[in-house]
Amino acid sequence: MANRTMAERRYPHIKEHIQSKSVLDIGCVEHDPANSSEEYWLHDKIRRDSRLTVGLDIIEAPGLNERGYDIRAADARDFNLDETFDVVVAGELIEHLDNFDGLFSSIKTHLKDDGILILTTPNGMSVLYSLKRYLLGDFVHQEHTCWFDSQTIRQLLFRHGFKATEITFIRHGTPSKSPLKFIQWLAELALPDEIGAQTMVVVAEKRNQH
Repeated sequence: MANRTMAERRYPHIKEHIQSKSVLDIGCVEHDPANSSEEYWLHDKIRRDSRLTVGLDIIEAPGLNERGYDIRAADARDFNLDETFDVVVAGELIEHLDNFDGLFSSIKTHLKDDGILILTTPNGMSVLYSLKRYLLGDFVHQEHTCWFDSQTIRQLLFRHGFKATEITFIRHGTPSKSPLKFIQWLAELALPDEIGAQTMVVVAEKRNQH
């Protein structure tokens, strides 16, 4: 699961857009149903603050539905729920995929014309990630297929019928005895967001909504 500090710091930027709204949360299981026991599990936070929340994940987790969640098993690259939502959230998902056409086509089908899409993804230009690649070699999550920065995520959204209206960079470094974490903290303190921060929260709308 994503780092706890990162999960806690990105949520306020999601919360402001989902309160009292209907939300589809794609990739909600976050690799392992056991993540639902963590107090900073994103899907539970969304469920508490939204009017209605449906989760979707390729991992089946029937036990979560027995606990009152509404989670459907489906592939993010091709799904049909016969519903539309005010907000679609895809947290730390896009960097795991190899078919963006299917993802964005499915999202457009399920997003109301005046709805918004919220993506969160690692910032590929982060100095910390570059240092980790140089110092540690193959550190990347084994399921990641790609990296994004603010320019490439804007362009990807545009080519699939969306317009990025807001990109927020999330800093989550703290002073630490760990050399890499200390460098992370210094980088986030001293450098511009585009190369200092590790995570992006991207808000987008359909380009044809106006």
